[in-house]
Amino acid sequence: MGIQSIPNAAFIITYIDRLFLVFKNPVVEEIWIPFPNPFPLRRSIKQRLVHRRFIDVYRKICLPQARIHLKTDDEILYNFTLRVIEEENLKLLAYTDDLYNSVLFKDELTIQTKYELQHINDGKKIKYVCFTLT
Repeated sequence: MGIQSIPNAAFIITYIDRLFLVFKNPVVEEIWIPFPNPFPLRRSIKQRLVHRRFIDVYRKICLPQARIHLKTDDEILYNFTLRVIEEENLKLLAYTDDLYNSVLFKDELTIQTKYELQHINDGKKIKYVCFTLT
């Protein structure tokens, strides 16, 4: 199936803090964040796509029950995401620190990015988090 044949998906290249200019009303049902740069340095923590400043952007564009998915090999980013979910009082739907040995591994989670395949080949465990903003 080609990208053109997916009627309910949008692939957008923009700065994430400008997404509210693309989506004037809350219409987004799901956000996938597969293997983002974990920004491990303290000064770069606000660049993480699950930082509260981005959560505020997601709140502007997402429908109330929209799901946000994160896949990563980075332990620090994984734990940071869980902490943001707790601190922002978000609803945690699913999480695992070893996706491929989890009952969660099915359906759309079987799709792998180039970076995910690299991390798997390097023997790293893939972590997954799914949450909503409500």
